Order: sequence, then structure tokens, then C-alpha cells
Amino acid sequence: MIRSSQDTIAVLDIGSSKTCCTIARSGSGDDFEILGIGHQATSGLSKGKILNLDKLRASVGTAIHMAEKKSRETIQSVVLSMSSPDLVSDHREVEISLPALEVRDKDLRRLHYLAQQALITEFPDRIPLHVIPLSYKVDASHDIVDPTGMFGHTLSGKLHIITTSKSNLNHLVSCISRCHLDVSMVVAAPYASAHSALTEEDKQLGTTLIDMGADTTSFILFEHGTPLFVGCIPVGGQHITSDIARGLGISLSNAERLKNLYGYALAIGEDENQYIRVPSASGNVDGESIEISRRDLVQIIQARLEECFELVMIHLKRHGYWERVGQSIVLTGGASQMLGLPSLATHILKKRVRVACPHGLKGVQSSYLTPTFAASFGLLSFTQDYLSRAQPENEEKEKLLSLESVRRLGTWLRENF
Repeated sequence: MIRSSQDTIAVLDIGSSKTCCTIARSGSGDDFEILGIGHQATSGLSKGKILNLDKLRASVGTAIHMAEKKSRETIQSVVLSMSSPDLVSDHREVEISLPALEVRDKDLRRLHYLAQQALITEFPDRIPLHVIPLSYKVDASHDIVDPTGMFGHTLSGKLHIITTSKSNLNHLVSCISRCHLDVSMVVAAPYASAHSALTEEDKQLGTTLIDMGADTTSFILFEHGTPLFVGCIPVGGQHITSDIARGLGISLSNAERLKNLYGYALAIGEDENQYIRVPSASGNVDGESIEISRRDLVQIIQARLEECFELVMIHLKRHGYWERVGQSIVLTGGASQMLGLPSLATHILKKRVRVACPHGLKGVQSSYLTPTFAASFGLLSFTQDYLSRAQPENEEKEKLLSLESVRRLGTWLRENF
């Protein structure tokens, strides 16, 4: 059940730095009305993996309670985002015979189901999140977008299946179950972010979205409007903060403050003459402080950001997709707000780069329309888009079949703890 109540949708984005629950009322088409947003600093999670279940449950519970209080709604289920280095793209080609000699909806569902079953058999520790058709073939007719109603003897499809670690997802679902909620659907975080940060034209032109979080940077490549590849690397904004703290000998809290107030992605000549006085990590009660050059600060930031973009490029090259990256790259996520970042990314990636905020939202406070909330609002857009297709009940059950084992675990945990 995706709707928590009549026309109400609840989504949950659990990041390494913040957990955000958003409750909205769905309208006609792609419209929805935000009823309440609750967010809380995340504890007990690193790089998408749970380190302390009780601490994470407290963070999730607080964010949900805040959203429920603001919206005056009580939710029973959430749509969950998934972001971790465990996100993997798998491409498969499957062929089936057509008993009725006509392609029907149930033939497409059977094709997708067989592809998922083959993947699970080969990789029993993986669980499919999305099955995305790239193209179909009916007999000798190639590159078909929608074969429904066509006639032939065989149907084959090239499918992009986005998967994640089964055990890691089970842990997240068990955490949410202990908050007395069901998980109705799981969405890969970069796929969700693309729904709020990219336009349809972006996707058609082959844009790559890079979602820069606290502990991870995930990315998704589009080609002709369709997601072609996803990936994730274990580097994010918190690594910059740690580098500053170690490199300058200051506390993490002061490093975060320096990054936000004086950080810049590219070193420039004027930085040499700017000095900042900050408390040292070993400062005494009298307030011992040190003076640092802004150029030293910026060079630390630039080095880590360069590494981040280089790792994204290496990942895409290793899997054979860098040559298919278009001329446009879009950055989003909390760590993408660093001043000068598009210029640095353009220098490293040799592409046109811009930073994108969530778009197409009505009645939302401007403080939320930042790259930080791209995944949260993208989850809402993704869910609303899914519901607006008005799929038959049996098709919805089939699409969510891969999550059935996770749901059963959640129900058992809720009943026994």
C-alpha cells in the first residue's frame, strides 16, 4: 500500500547527515501538495550501512513524528530511498515465446519477472529495485519502445535492472518496521533525485546527474530519456570536513563551520592574502586559537573534490559508460552547494556542469528548494508518477514482488518487538 491514507503519500529519505520525512497529498497529474516535512540529523548510519540500529531508529522516529505533527496526519507506510555503494546496474536480455502471437501486458510482466528471477538466482544476495526497459524486439523488428499489441512469435527485451544488497535493505526495513511503519516501495536515491532535479529535456539529451551527499556520491546516466546506468562511490561532503580538521589541526565542528563560511572549490590568487583565526583542536579554556590561510583551506577542499569527480569518471569508464555520457552534467545534493563547484567539475570532467534544485513544486518554502532536498522531493515526484499511471492491482503487485520478502520481515519485526 503506497498511500498512507486517502490521497496521502509519505516518503522517507535516510541520508548519512540527515533523515527527512515528507508527507504530501496527491492531486491530478503530477501535482501534489506538501502537508508536512520533518528532518533530523542522522545517527547510526555511514555510507548507507547501519552502524547502530537504535540510534538510527531514533533519528527516523523523530523525523516521522515531526512530519506527522506538521501535517496532522498519521502514516502507516513510507516510500524509502536507497543510497549506498551497494547500488549496482545489471543489464540483461531475455526472450520469451508468444503463445497468443500478440504482445500483451502480461507478456511484458512475464519477461520482466524472468529477468529478475535469473538475476536473483545468479546473485542471491542482491534484490532488484527497478526493472527499466531499454528496448524490445518482436521477431526481427528491433529497437521497439512499446511492443504492446504487436504480433509475432517471440518477444525479447534489453532490460536495465537496478539492484542493492539484500541484507543492507533488510536492515533498513527492520529499522523502519520498529517505528511501526511498512515500506511500500524502495527507490534508488539517484533515480529519485533525477525526478526533481532534471527536466524531461535533460533526460532526452543524455544528461548525467551526480548526487553529492555527506558520505556517498551517487550518479545516474540517462540516454534518450531512460536511465542507462547508476553507480555510487563512498566519498562525500563529510570527507571534506574530516580533511580540513586533520589538515589544519582543528575540531570537526570548526572544520564544518570553516567549510560553510569560507569554503571554495577552486584556489584563486586573492586567497593567499586572506587569513582566518579559528580555535585549535587542543585549544584550552582560555581560547587558544590558530591563524590559517584561506588558500590552505581551499586547497584541501579542492583536492578532495577533484578526487570525487575523478572517481566518478573512473567508475563510468570501468563499466564502459563514460563514452556514452552526454555533454551536460547536473550536480545536486547537499555537498553540491560549494561555491565554485561547477567550474571545478567542468575542468575535471570536460563537460558543461550546473547545479540543480528541486523544481516544479507548489507551495513549498524556499528554504526547502535547495539541492539538499532533491532526493526527498524526487521521491514524491517518482511516487506520484507511478500512481498516476493507474496500474491494475495485479500489475502493481507484480512490480513490487521483489520486495515481498522484505515486507514479510518488516511485519514479523513489528509484531514481535
